[in-house]
Amino acid sequence: MGQSGKRRTKEWSEYTRLIVGIITIIPFVYMIAFIIFILIPYGVSVYTNSYVIARRIDSKFLSLYVAHISIIIYCFILYFYYLHHVKRNNALSDAEKKAWLALLRHLGLFAMPIYWYRYYNNKCGR
Repeated sequence: MGQSGKRRTKEWSEYTRLIVGIITIIPFVYMIAFIIFILIPYGVSVYTNSYVIARRIDSKFLSLYVAHISIIIYCFILYFYYLHHVKRNNALSDAEKKAWLALLRHLGLFAMPIYWYRYYNNKCGR
């Protein structure tokens, strides 16, 4: 059991790192998709006085509202998860922890993928 147990733990750790990385970029994918498929067509529709697309988007307001609220809640959970991970990361010195906490507070979603790549993906520190 000794060797196979170690292998299983390492695979789980790599899998977990990959999942956290994917979870980290979901808000960016949502923002890009929202801009491309909702904001740009809506703006073009209103600008050209052809309100057909705008009416279609307006008719789906409730589902867009639910998606937005869900992503906002998701981002808050992700934000607090990263704050917690920085505080518990033993690979960081106190000065680095303070710097990352400040970056996460001020840049939020933009600092999370960088932190994931530099610390969570390479050396998990737990």
